[in-house]
Amino acid sequence: MKNNYTAKMSGVLALTTLLGILLLSPSKNSKDKTNKEINQKTIKYEDTILETKNENLIDNITYDYDYQKNNEIKEEKETINFEDYKTNNKIYLAYLNMNSNIYKEDNSNNIINTIDAYQKVLAYDINDYSFILDENNNTGYILKNNLTKLPDKFVEIDLESQLFRIINNKETTLETNCTTGKDSTQTNIGYFDIDGKYLNACLRGSDYECPVSYWVPFDGGIGFHDYIYQSDEMFGSQNYHTDGSHGCVRLNLNDAQKAYNEIETGDMVLVHK
Repeated sequence: MKNNYTAKMSGVLALTTLLGILLLSPSKNSKDKTNKEINQKTIKYEDTILETKNENLIDNITYDYDYQKNNEIKEEKETINFEDYKTNNKIYLAYLNMNSNIYKEDNSNNIINTIDAYQKVLAYDINDYSFILDENNNTGYILKNNLTKLPDKFVEIDLESQLFRIINNKETTLETNCTTGKDSTQTNIGYFDIDGKYLNACLRGSDYECPVSYWVPFDGGIGFHDYIYQSDEMFGSQNYHTDGSHGCVRLNLNDAQKAYNEIETGDMVLVHK
């Protein structure tokens, strides 16, 4: 009886061991699935999901995707005509909110120029970049985040050209010569809002007192106003370097009146070199 019992128990143990091995060992299908999940990569190409084990194929697809996108960008750039600014809503006026590099192509390190903060440009957004045209007719790409879109109506003061402009709904409604601060008391560059509008004011400083008919401040004690104490030939002249203002923007009487009547408190003023 003992021998029979021992033989039966040996058989049971052997069967149990065999079942344990079968249960713990993954099947071929399970192993294949595991390997597939480990090796497989999923990438999205536009709206199609592609799965592959081949790293080279993934690299090729990524390259093809970038190549296609670059081609699309180049094709889109070729359709841009900045002369269509007034009719193409994708083209807009903006200013640089920081000094920026201009690149030959987007997403590249090929720097072809630089542009100073607060310069005005025409811009057309393409992905993370903007294709721009500056006031010297230079074109190129800059990072889109380096631009701030200008409102429909704003005042522009060009220090280098000594020009004063009002732009309203893509139309220049007033452009005239002005006189800005002399070299020792320069007009600040920047982007400002108009603080108010005043008639028949008297502007005073430590060494001057100047009655004016139209006074529109936008940078603390700096603003634009009429100035009847210089000849018309002086407005727009490069003599402003030595004979300019204490920082304000001088206009002749007629132009100051036109600007005063068109501009509202809260309108923006862009001052740039």
